[in-house]
Amino acid sequence: MADDPSLLSDPAWVNRQLEAITRQIRELGPSIAASFAPVVANLQATIIATIQATYSTTAQMNAAIASPGNITPGNVTASGTVQGGGLVSTGSASIATGLGVGGNMSAGGQVVSAAPIKSPGSHGYNVTTSYVAGWIDGDGTFGTSPSSGAVKVDLAVIADADSRKILDVVPYWGRYEWDAPDSPLKAFVLAEDVQAAGFGPDVAPTVDDDAPRNIGTEDDPVLIQPGKAWTVNYSQLVVPLLALAREQDARIATLESQVAQLVAGGDAVDGGS
Repeated sequence: MADDPSLLSDPAWVNRQLEAITRQIRELGPSIAASFAPVVANLQATIIATIQATYSTTAQMNAAIASPGNITPGNVTASGTVQGGGLVSTGSASIATGLGVGGNMSAGGQVVSAAPIKSPGSHGYNVTTSYVAGWIDGDGTFGTSPSSGAVKVDLAVIADADSRKILDVVPYWGRYEWDAPDSPLKAFVLAEDVQAAGFGPDVAPTVDDDAPRNIGTEDDPVLIQPGKAWTVNYSQLVVPLLALAREQDARIATLESQVAQLVAGGDAVDGGS
């Protein structure tokens, strides 16, 4: 290009310069394309490989939804129902409505449910060996309670007076308010009676919260005030019964011994006469 600025105003000169530049571009075009072709091909292959490794096709997604197989996520949060036909294994799961699993469910962490946990299949399952009693802690946690002397301290034999407290508890036949009128009668005791007999909250658990506890239904609430017993740990009633049975057995043995002595003394008197 000339250094004379006036040439820029000459259309013929400008056209000649453009034609020269066009010819140079056309001459360089094939070589430029040949130089960039491998780069473009490699970039294209990399993009395709990344897409294939990261994303699924519509057919793959539909197949995975239809038959998910085993799912092992870290956290699961669902506002609807989560259903699985195979194994569902989670670190933690938060599900607002329902979880349906046709196979096994395995959780590495805790499964927390604000609603009652149901297992209808448990009614038809017979436990065989190594089974233990299950308990629900005050915060709703399921677990077991060991009975080995290795973990028990401050042991003291239950006194006779304490064992007789069980006799102040009246046994009843009856039904719950929500039972059908023609349902079989149940044998039970009243939590209020157990507490009044002098048994503590391990036998007759009390309402520990500051607010009353509803032991009825939403439509027909029955409120138990704080500090009052609301249920009975029936298994704990076996212990004072055992203590009472031991006391009665000892008294019977003493009476039998006294009767035997009286009989022996009477026989001696009869023989002497």
